[in-house]
Amino acid sequence: MFISLIIPARNECEHIDEAVKRCVAELRDLQQSFEVIVVDDHSSDNTFAQAQQLQDQYPELRVLRGSLGSGKGAAVLFGILESEGTHVAYLDADLEYDPHELIRMIRLNDPIGPQGPAIVATRVGDSRPQLELITSKIARWVIKMLFGLGISDTQAGLKLLPGAPSRRAAALTKEFGWLFDVELLWWLKVEGIALVEHKLCQKPIRRRRVGLFGIVMGFVLALKVAGRVRLAPYYSGSVIVSRVLNSKK
Repeated sequence: MFISLIIPARNECEHIDEAVKRCVAELRDLQQSFEVIVVDDHSSDNTFAQAQQLQDQYPELRVLRGSLGSGKGAAVLFGILESEGTHVAYLDADLEYDPHELIRMIRLNDPIGPQGPAIVATRVGDSRPQLELITSKIARWVIKMLFGLGISDTQAGLKLLPGAPSRRAAALTKEFGWLFDVELLWWLKVEGIALVEHKLCQKPIRRRRVGLFGIVMGFVLALKVAGRVRLAPYYSGSVIVSRVLNSKK
């Protein structure tokens, strides 16, 4: 097993040193080959330079500037496409999810073959503010109705995916916003990759405020993405879709 761990980072000077330190330590204890890829998402602070300085201390670390676009989704997808691992994981830089949960994912599902499954963190015992919990439940319901992925939570910032299938799925994913996880998992499921839930607790670091307008716009976006991926076989570009899914990358 060769694990590529992607850490998307935007203005994370406060967290990036600790994130890299803890992730490298956990993966070294696993005694498997690995790389950690920090993808800077157009930071306006010193995140990129700070992460670069860590490369002397951690030879397993690669630091890249995202080039697909702006947003966490673009950074994660760019990291997946640049990864070399037989398995690809991604984890938020603020460590709202304990890096040790990635190790638990691997050990509890061992052996994990090159065709999966894809292991998706599912939040339980959530201590976020009540309004965030309500909007999260609404989002989960919308995603369940529109996409039918068979899992209860697609938005947690920790996932472990089979490498080659995830790179093919990332090449097909066009959504860079909050629904990028959903589209990525959709394409993995299209390829026949099983999705498995891994329950964990989230430690809220940042407050996320989504009002009524944000909920409505999120629903509209979900409808748009669901329509696009469900109609993909009928697009004139369906040959490209088939070619990517059948590639040997």
